[in-house]
Amino acid sequence: NDDGDKVNHGWSSLDIAKHSLNTFIQTLDENDWVYIVSYSDNAVEVSTWTSCSDEGKSTLQQKLYAIRPERATNMVAGLTKGFESFQNISGQVSNNMSYHLLFTTDGMPSVHFLPPRGITSFKPHVTTLLNKQRSMGREINVITVGLGNKLNSTLLTDICAGTGEFLHLPDPGCVGPFMVNLVAQCRTISTLPGSNLPATNMYL
Repeated sequence: NDDGDKVNHGWSSLDIAKHSLNTFIQTLDENDWVYIVSYSDNAVEVSTWTSCSDEGKSTLQQKLYAIRPERATNMVAGLTKGFESFQNISGQVSNNMSYHLLFTTDGMPSVHFLPPRGITSFKPHVTTLLNKQRSMGREINVITVGLGNKLNSTLLTDICAGTGEFLHLPDPGCVGPFMVNLVAQCRTISTLPGSNLPATNMYL
């Protein structure tokens, strides 16, 4: 915790990450779509774009809780795979939508998986990924969700690249209100004046 004491809630950081994302998903509806990526040594698709109908939420929850801990923390692969996933949007989704990338981590990237110019080059790396999506007509709101108290807040702010913000989730007790407020924030962003009031939200 903030005082440096070890507190055992009976959950691992991955448990908290899965619980927080499931809480987020359960507040959505059939007009919201979710795609899940996990990253370790590499980044892999956990679930393709899925509508958050009752059936869709059940499918997403099952696939989410099947994720198991692996080894390294390849943030570059996770971010790259996340941005690329917006290119695989189902043809059933309308063109009138807003896009949000939620990037969750419990700490630092593994040293051997840093960008070529080191940890300070995460922001330009993400900016390059954002610009590629902008060229295809997609403006993506990036939000980093930091778990626990061993975080590089500067790095997690850099990853937002000026589009969103870094949010800190210190322990399991604040998951509920934290994620509900995050959904409200995303919906507010998607309905700002002049935004054409998107009917569909894409969350990765």
